[in-house]
Amino acid sequence: MLCQWLYTPEETCHPVAQELEGFADESSNGWPSDLMHPQVLKARLTPTHDILKKHQNKLREAQDRKRSEMLDRAEVRKDMVKRLKSVGLEREAHKVSIGAVPVGVPSEGTKEMARELARS
Repeated sequence: MLCQWLYTPEETCHPVAQELEGFADESSNGWPSDLMHPQVLKARLTPTHDILKKHQNKLREAQDRKRSEMLDRAEVRKDMVKRLKSVGLEREAHKVSIGAVPVGVPSEGTKEMARELARS
């Protein structure tokens, strides 16, 4: 049985435990068949601060990814402006530099295709 102390033996002469999960199999036979999968059980028993920390890390990673994409777009925009100016397309370069023309960042798949084409 998995349980949690409501009143520990140190607190009182009549300790009380609340059953969280019970199972019929002998615990010496490995993982009991009528008990949840260990990962599910661990997720249910995860402390709140750990769940909150994991959620905050996911949000932080998403923000970092978004910031990285913005910086990549800025870098691509600068390169595009430089190339357009080098071939004498000043008006188009200005439009790109002020954001009038959308600029996309090549995806990993596109970069991989470009590498393969360069090798052939």
